[in-house]
Amino acid sequence: MQRPKTGYSKSAIIALLFPALVLSVLNLLKSLSSDAAVESDSCQPGRSCLYRDKVDLRIIVMTYNRPLSLMALLKTIDALLLDKQSAALEIWIDRNKTKGEVDAQTLQKASEFKWSRGLSRVHIQKAHVGIYGQWIDTWRPHDDSDDGLALFLEDDSSISMYAYRWIRAVFRTYGHRRDFAGASLTTYQRKTYSDNRRNTALMGPKNHTVLMYKAFETWGFAPKPKQWRKFQVGLAFCYRHVVSLAAQRR
Repeated sequence: MQRPKTGYSKSAIIALLFPALVLSVLNLLKSLSSDAAVESDSCQPGRSCLYRDKVDLRIIVMTYNRPLSLMALLKTIDALLLDKQSAALEIWIDRNKTKGEVDAQTLQKASEFKWSRGLSRVHIQKAHVGIYGQWIDTWRPHDDSDDGLALFLEDDSSISMYAYRWIRAVFRTYGHRRDFAGASLTTYQRKTYSDNRRNTALMGPKNHTVLMYKAFETWGFAPKPKQWRKFQVGLAFCYRHVVSLAAQRR
């Protein structure tokens, strides 16, 4: 497969196809998106965040109580090359599940960080939402378009300074494909699950920068906006249906 001409090192991006996981995760999700997105800079719990400002790249950082790990990630984000593209950094802090408290050191580190590449904001969840709420409700694409990308990062990761250049090249090359649903930053070697549910090695040539495969990956995930919006709407629809059935059985 021909690789995008990005001019940097041997790594791999996995282009993802969304698995049919809607029904399998419903019992795990406690806070899901609704059809009505809130057009606000501070989003309401249980609703997907539709930001007022439009940028070429929106980085969503998800954190809870790891201030040192968060700072290590933010330092790599601060070195990110944007090639004169507009960007915004959204740091989402979850609350403690039992007491609903926010980790003070994490909040301090996030608030003190000044991003040199663009606008940065800190969002504090109003209640504990868990990792699923942090993923599902912190960004919703505008309308039904593929304008503007989002990059989801958990606080135990770090990125290359070329990450955005890399992702843009992949989207330019493969974004038109109907079977393309997003890209993830990872190494050229990873593990995936086959049909028999065994953990199998997924290998890619070291001299290639793109590995196309149907896989689930959360390391530096950049979804195709249209597909992500459909995913959110589908989850919300299924969730309401399950809640309705549960109410009827009471």
